[in-house]
Amino acid sequence: GNALFVIQFLQSLWDEGLLQFSLESNRWEWDLDAIEAREIADNVGDLMSKKILQLPDGCQYVIKLLACVGSKCDERTLKSLVKRKKDNDGKPSAKNMPRNTKGRKDEFDFIVDEGLLIKEGQNYVFVHDQIQLAAYSLISVDEKGYLHKEIGYSLLECNEVDDVLFMVVDQLNRGKSFINDKDKREELAKLNLRAGEKAMSLAAFSDSASYLKAGIDMLCDDHWKSHCDLSVQLHSLYAEAEYCNGRFQEVGYLAG
Repeated sequence: GNALFVIQFLQSLWDEGLLQFSLESNRWEWDLDAIEAREIADNVGDLMSKKILQLPDGCQYVIKLLACVGSKCDERTLKSLVKRKKDNDGKPSAKNMPRNTKGRKDEFDFIVDEGLLIKEGQNYVFVHDQIQLAAYSLISVDEKGYLHKEIGYSLLECNEVDDVLFMVVDQLNRGKSFINDKDKREELAKLNLRAGEKAMSLAAFSDSASYLKAGIDMLCDDHWKSHCDLSVQLHSLYAEAEYCNGRFQEVGYLAG
C-alpha cells in the first residue's frame, strides 16, 4: 500500500503540473509552495478514490463494475456487461478520453493508461487491491445491490450455467434485495442448491453451507407446502454440510 501511495501521489503531482522534468536542466522540478498548499489525501484509499472520480463517466462505470465482479474479469465478460449498460442507457460520456488508433473511444485503454488496471492475457486486473476497494467504496449501497443483480443475470444469459455457476450465484446473492419476484427468488434458491451441491462435491463444505443457507433464505413463507421437494433438498444438504463443518449445534437445530 505504501509503494502504491507514493507512486499515485507523484502521478497526481505530474497530472496537475506540479512536478515535471526539465529538458533544459535535465532534472525533475516541482513547485513546493503549491504542493504544500494542496490538500493531500491521508491514505491510499482516499487518493485512489479522488483519482477515480476524476475519470470520465464511462471509465468510472467500467472500474466500478469490475470492482463488483472482483479483482479481475475476462475481457469478453467485462465488455459484454458494459455493452449491456450502453444498450440500456445510451453510451456514457466520452469527454476527455483519448482516441485509439482506429479513432474510437475506448474506456478500457484509458483506464490502463491511467495505471489503474493492467491487461493480463484475456483478463483485466486491478493493479492493486486498494484500487478495487476504493472503486467499490464509491458505489452506494443500493447501487451495489443493483449492479450485482444485473451482473448476475447478464452472466446467466450469456453463458452456460455450469461454466459460471459460482460467479452467477455470488452476484445474485449480493443483489438479492433487488430480487422481489416470487419466481425469480425460487430460481435463485434452486441456483444456490446447485452451487451448494457443486461445492460439496469439491469438499468445500463451508462454501456449500453458505450457498445452501442463502437458498433457504430465498424460500417463501409457505415453502414447506408450495416447494416441499426444494425445501427438503436445501435443508437436508445444509445439515450435511454443517455436519462436515463440525457445527453440530446447527445440525441439531435443523433436525429439531
